[in-house]
Amino acid sequence: MSSYSLKDLSLVRATSPAQIRQVWLSNQVQWGSTLDTDLWLDMADLRTHHDFGPGFGYQIWVLVPTAQAHDPNATILSAAHTFDRPGYLTTRDKEDTPALKDVRVANVLCVFTPVHLRGHGYGKHLMKLLWEHFDLGEESTKTDFSFLYSAIGPKFYETLGWKTLPSIELCIPTMDDGNVFEFPTIQHSTSEPSPLEDITLDNLQDVVDKDISLLTSDLLSMATNRNNRYLAILPDARCIKRHLKEAQFITQRVFHSQKSINRVGARILGGSDDVFILWSHRPQVQLLLILRLRYTTLSQLQALLKEAVQEAIAWQIPAVSIYGVDGYHVAVTTGLLNQERVGALSCLGEFRTSGEMCPIELIIDEGFIWR
Repeated sequence: MSSYSLKDLSLVRATSPAQIRQVWLSNQVQWGSTLDTDLWLDMADLRTHHDFGPGFGYQIWVLVPTAQAHDPNATILSAAHTFDRPGYLTTRDKEDTPALKDVRVANVLCVFTPVHLRGHGYGKHLMKLLWEHFDLGEESTKTDFSFLYSAIGPKFYETLGWKTLPSIELCIPTMDDGNVFEFPTIQHSTSEPSPLEDITLDNLQDVVDKDISLLTSDLLSMATNRNNRYLAILPDARCIKRHLKEAQFITQRVFHSQKSINRVGARILGGSDDVFILWSHRPQVQLLLILRLRYTTLSQLQALLKEAVQEAIAWQIPAVSIYGVDGYHVAVTTGLLNQERVGALSCLGEFRTSGEMCPIELIIDEGFIWR
């Protein structure tokens, strides 16, 4: 196939079943190569048609020749998926009082150019046009920030406007030389183990609502700092339910398990602290990914991580992964060290800055941002 001039290409939404199918078949090379095509398409259908409810704006974008922009069978040169997430940004109101601003964050994922079409700049051009769409879109659909994870290092997205953020990960092996991973004893800890309660779909919304309430208080405290701005992409129970639905599909259709995943986390009962952990089963990549974590003491952190390890073992998952936990807390509670991530670098793009030049920090980049 001869290459196209970039000026003759357009970014359009994939709306026809034929286009959506073509995108997912292309994506299979990167993210579903071990799956049967029919099974992959069934999972793609689950992802595409999952009803998040209002406010998420899920879209698949494709780069096509402009002459074929309205053709449902247009030649797709590159593609990306996006969906909207609500967020809070610290600011100050007219009375110069610390305040929070509602913002819209566009998550970008599954950026992919078919192997035989690479080398012509299609992927970079698609992302350039997507940036322009976010930055110059209509007021009713304006985007304030964009978040993505880069699996190809920092340079590609940084040249397009996204900035790479600190990206650390703790990976806990569930087994060590055939034995269950042994957590170290925390020195000078005198607290008795507290009872834990499962977090399931029945009580998930309560946990998330409380988390957002606490997060709001945290951000308002941070807003007193005039030298930084702080951004949080808000947790959402609908995304966690979406994680669970896909995990159930994988365990039942791919691994032929007769068991049903019921737990999405655990919380510690008693006391006034709101202490919990939320996770996502990722059997296809052999990982239990922590989505949200809130704790006050190191003993609480260790208890929650132990619970995550036990959940992973129950599903024969060899590792637990969590992003962004304090390095000292990690060392004391697990005896392990955080590592710099190389396969999922956090990247943030900012639009419509209104002249605000002080640095911005994303205070949550745990795994729940994935989708």
